[in-house]
Amino acid sequence: MEKFHEIELRISRCLTRFRRLRRNNPRIRPFVVELLGTPKSGKTTIAEAIEHTLKRNDGIVTARPEGATVVDRVKRDTPHYNLETCRYALSEVTQRLESDLDLIILDRGLMDGMIWMEYWQKRGDLSEDDYAKAIAFYGMEIFRDLFDLHVLLVCEPEVAMQRELAKRRSKKDGDTMNLGTIQKLRGYHDNLWTRLDGNSDHRMSMHDSSRETSEETLDVVLAHMADVFERRLVGLK
Repeated sequence: MEKFHEIELRISRCLTRFRRLRRNNPRIRPFVVELLGTPKSGKTTIAEAIEHTLKRNDGIVTARPEGATVVDRVKRDTPHYNLETCRYALSEVTQRLESDLDLIILDRGLMDGMIWMEYWQKRGDLSEDDYAKAIAFYGMEIFRDLFDLHVLLVCEPEVAMQRELAKRRSKKDGDTMNLGTIQKLRGYHDNLWTRLDGNSDHRMSMHDSSRETSEETLDVVLAHMADVFERRLVGLK
């Protein structure tokens, strides 16, 4: 594995070249990275660490508020909630396509909303036909092309519960934070990964953080980011 300072140098070089290219073509959109995954896999921690790292390398970065903290007038026990978080994520990106930002970070965004569509379908709140239509709509290339990387962080359900309970006085299960729901969510993540052929798509990365420190996970994610940044720069003029 690359050392942190080596990855940091690669990203710094990418940002320098990216800005040079944008001076000639200001309509080149910022880099966009979405972090999503199963509970307690480290999404929010890693999103904050990415923002800090790039800002320390003079990056112009915005980490957008998670949709769950913004979509507050739609009940969470309905598919409309995650349809709204999808719309929110797309809006947060499209409104900044011609900004001077180097990077937009989403803590759960478009792909996360697509994963929840299977949850609602399995519950019987979304028909199979509407589920397929939702996945087809939000999976359109015109939307997918707005993102450079979707990082799916996953964690073994048992480890997720250990991490949750270690910071809580109450040991009672929550609506989402319980072993059964976490196991189902892991399956939904795997299913969408397969459906979108994540193994063949350089815009998608899945990583298991169960046996790592947050620093180790950060190094892996930053290395993936450097890879996709370098790949995109090759095609820019």
